[in-house]
Amino acid sequence: MHLIALVGADGMGKTTQAQRLTDRLVARGYRATCVRPVFLLFDPWRLRDRGAPVPRLSPRTARMKGNGGRAGRVAPVLGYAYAMLTYAYIRTFLRRHEFVVCDRYFYQYFYDLAGRSARNLARSFPKPDLVLWLDGAMDVLLGRIDPAPKNPAEAAYFEDVLEFYRGLASDLGFVRIDAGADETSIGDRIWDALIRGVGPRTG
Repeated sequence: MHLIALVGADGMGKTTQAQRLTDRLVARGYRATCVRPVFLLFDPWRLRDRGAPVPRLSPRTARMKGNGGRAGRVAPVLGYAYAMLTYAYIRTFLRRHEFVVCDRYFYQYFYDLAGRSARNLARSFPKPDLVLWLDGAMDVLLGRIDPAPKNPAEAAYFEDVLEFYRGLASDLGFVRIDAGADETSIGDRIWDALIRGVGPRTG
């Protein structure tokens, strides 16, 4: 089983391209599935309070409001353990698939939990067989995310995430894909990178 991850900040097209890649693999006869790892075992947004999501369970909400440090060291440790459990689940229970395509991975989740020290968590965490990093400038992000940042703290969060990914890409050897290109070109570049990276049959 090949574990393929599409990563990058919000608005870079990860969900669209992850599904396109999965569909392309299935059309060529592969057993492939698309998952969103962070929410694979537990999705707090399915918990409803009078019909609304429960944002207090999201580490991103706390990070965007500048409250990420209040949980101390407990949240990163528990979050890392949850990520390891999810990774083990993927490798064990999805192994019948030839390709598991991840719409996002755990990297930004680690950032939401631990801020800048998340690079240490990410470096120690099992890496997918291929990481495709959709990278774009802040103007690309702002032009695509909905809702847009409502205040300077939220805008600063996304700027920090972009910087976090750039540092992590250097650490872990991500394959960079220009997220500012058109959707079809991005899909073709992802496919080419997949062929070079893990070499699926093309016939």
